[in-house]
Amino acid sequence: MALACIGWSEESDRDHRLYDKVKETVEALLRTSDDDIGVFERTARGFREFRRDRQKRAGTCRTASGGATRGREKLHQGTAHRRDEIRRRLEGRHLPAMIQSVLTRPWANCLVLTLLRQGRNSKEWKQALRFADEFVWSVEEKQNESDKARLRSLLPVIEKHLRHGT
Repeated sequence: MALACIGWSEESDRDHRLYDKVKETVEALLRTSDDDIGVFERTARGFREFRRDRQKRAGTCRTASGGATRGREKLHQGTAHRRDEIRRRLEGRHLPAMIQSVLTRPWANCLVLTLLRQGRNSKEWKQALRFADEFVWSVEEKQNESDKARLRSLLPVIEKHLRHGT
């Protein structure tokens, strides 16, 4: 019990479980008659079980906390990667504000979700980036008939992607 209490503070034992268990154990020892030597083994066993249970719970909390930390880390990395991809597509171009707004807001969110769910090497991620390229290309001036024909065929596809966010 003494080892379990090293470093104890009210801050570290907010629920008072350790304090209450130590108090319960000491009171059980004091209530027992002098000729019942087995009380020491019983109370020690009970305290060891309490400690194992507490350590198991702490491990579960650390695991959950670690998962949340990894999730935040992945989200941060995904957001940074998405920002770089969008910046690459917007850099040096004079695009209409609406196109920039779509790419930097709703489509940016779609990119992060796709990246987190599917990964960088997925077909879905590559399609999402291809859409961004085609979306930007669609508003640039077309110099020849083949570009204009390509634009006409792309417009329904672009509209579909914008409506479905894919």
